[in-house]
Amino acid sequence: MPRVPMLLWLAVAVSLTGCTQALFTAAYLIRGNDEPAEFDGLKGKRVVVVCRAPATMNPDHALATHALARRVSQLLRRHVSKIEVIPYEKVAQWIDENTWDEFPEVGRALGAEMVVGIDLMDFGLYRSSTVYQGRADLSITVYDLTQGGEVVYEKSPLRILYPPNTGIPTTVPRAQFRRVVVNVIAEDIGALFYPHDRTRSFARDGTALSIQ
Repeated sequence: MPRVPMLLWLAVAVSLTGCTQALFTAAYLIRGNDEPAEFDGLKGKRVVVVCRAPATMNPDHALATHALARRVSQLLRRHVSKIEVIPYEKVAQWIDENTWDEFPEVGRALGAEMVVGIDLMDFGLYRSSTVYQGRADLSITVYDLTQGGEVVYEKSPLRILYPPNTGIPTTVPRAQFRRVVVNVIAEDIGALFYPHDRTRSFARDGTALSIQ
């Protein structure tokens, strides 16, 4: 929209709806729905994504760590400019064959410049015995290995519920619901690192109906 017509439109908006609504409208017209990345330091970098869960976590739920890291890797590769994401198959193989304690160890072994470390502290699929509601408590830490493993970004705590305000009957296959939950979590993690639609999560209760 050209600038002059937009300003004229805003003048009308002020007279009709008041300053608050006009300012909101102005922000929408100027910025659209794009929310900027909280951390954009992955551009042009060789990146590895690693996810871990506590040893005490339900083994079945701990399997979500692999699916989550794989999906976040895919999203970063798709949306971050000039990034090189180490294929998760290589990451999983190295993790299976080696003992490690800290995220930077994995990154150094695989020749990464940056490590996106995901600590999945809690993960679940049930609100009750008959109703699903996925949940995850996690923290995100980014390490710059070109700076000796310095922490350059942290996000903690991060709690995700899906659907956020309702549940889904357990008649839906459990594996299907788990895939959806992992994808939602991955989208929220990925969106920390690239511009995204700020309204994407508003309709999650409604879209959850589509998997019933």
